[in-house]
Amino acid sequence: MRPLRYSINVALDGCCDHRAIPADEGLHRHAGENLDQADALLIGGRLTK
Repeated sequence: MRPLRYSINVALDGCCDHRAIPADEGLHRHAGENLDQADALLIGGRLTK
């Protein structure tokens, strides 16, 4: 079985809004490396109960 990686931007105050977190070059590099290792991408909408 292949590993499943989950990624979400969360600030120290618990904010999950990707527009509220400034991304620097290191964060973009890290995210790009994770995407390069992915066999598939699941892109969806809301995560709700």
